[in-house]
Amino acid sequence: ADVGNLRIIRDSEPILNIEVDVFHVLRGADGRNIHLVTETWDFPLLDLPKGTKVLQTICWERRHRHMLYHSGQHLLSAVAGETFGWATLGWQLSDNDCYVNLNTPDISTQELKTLENKANEYIKDNLSVTTYLYNQGETDARLEKARTKGLP
Repeated sequence: ADVGNLRIIRDSEPILNIEVDVFHVLRGADGRNIHLVTETWDFPLLDLPKGTKVLQTICWERRHRHMLYHSGQHLLSAVAGETFGWATLGWQLSDNDCYVNLNTPDISTQELKTLENKANEYIKDNLSVTTYLYNQGETDARLEKARTKGLP
């Protein structure tokens, strides 16, 4: 999840015009976003009523790093699949690393070098990334082709 800060603006209650640093975001079972913040307040939970103005600023450096890791994961997974037939079983993104689990018991030094070289070839080709936006429930042949096997 993105981190950054929130500035909560309540014109009717100026004392609550506050800025907080967000270190993690969760999605509640009811669909609400829960922002975990570093500040401590006199009240344990600030439940913002619908319509409260909030200015959100994300940490761009972290966001950009995660975008690079995520794109790299897709590239590595595609190369592993097309070159060796290895499917991606899962992947994990942390602040400074990205882990990819492939369905192979081990990877030889030569296979690893092949993955690296092929991925670097794609990067050097400077291929464009195409983005498609779909409405929920909309169908398209590209969506069917891109279905994952339980991956988020």
